[in-house]
Amino acid sequence: MPEFILRNYTEEMVRDYVELQLPKEDICDCGRCKLDVIAHMLNNLPASYGITHRGYLFDKMKDMDMQNRVTISKCFHKAVLAVKDRPSDECSTLVAFS
Repeated sequence: MPEFILRNYTEEMVRDYVELQLPKEDICDCGRCKLDVIAHMLNNLPASYGITHRGYLFDKMKDMDMQNRVTISKCFHKAVLAVKDRPSDECSTLVAFS
């Protein structure tokens, strides 16, 4: 019997996007700040779950959609601004300078 895996493809796309784009931004890229950006984005994007490999491939096609890429980009920039404006007390950069 095959093993099924539940995936949130939106989360996978967001994590990949943040890994590529966060180093280009003027923002702390410690683990806490990175997760704060990811969480902010995921709270503002629709989830896209898939169980089968076939469903996962269908969602993968959404990644190629231009509107989807623009939406993720806008959401990323809003998340970066939000985290920059209000960094967590657990930000390793802030802790290092306290």
